[in-house]
Amino acid sequence: FYGFIYYNDEQYDKAMDSFALVVEQQPIPESFELSTLFSLAQLNLMQGRFAESIEYLNRWESLNTGKIPPKNWVIKAQAYYQNKQYAEAETFITQAIENQEAEGMLPDEGWLILQRAIFYELKQPRKVKDVLIKMIKLYDEPKYWIQLAGMYGELGEEKKQLAIMEAAYQQGY
Repeated sequence: FYGFIYYNDEQYDKAMDSFALVVEQQPIPESFELSTLFSLAQLNLMQGRFAESIEYLNRWESLNTGKIPPKNWVIKAQAYYQNKQYAEAETFITQAIENQEAEGMLPDEGWLILQRAIFYELKQPRKVKDVLIKMIKLYDEPKYWIQLAGMYGELGEEKKQLAIMEAAYQQGY
């Protein structure tokens, strides 16, 4: 309860300390331990403690007997990305998006933004382009059209770059 009180009061360090005490006590109900570990992973990510966030997610995964939700992979990807471990981040964000799509659901726009950024950091412009194409299809934002045109330019595909810029212009972007 103290953890939730501190969290609501935006005293995140005290909230993390309280939640950490909970998971060190044994035995506690597994569902309570799982939810507390997940809270610790999120709080550590918010506080820039990326390695700790990953550790708590790994502990969560070791206790979990069911399917791992895509949001867990996304948090892991965010932590690795912020820690400049782009290859690891790519593995987890791709897994999250693929799992979401396999369940017939659209990936969150923020997930695709993260995937695009990871591919950019990994210097994989073709994959950045592919993500931008998906973002246009799903979210049709003017900035994605312009970014896609820029990626075609970076790839040396000027005709496609011009076509995308013209399409964006004709849509009023």
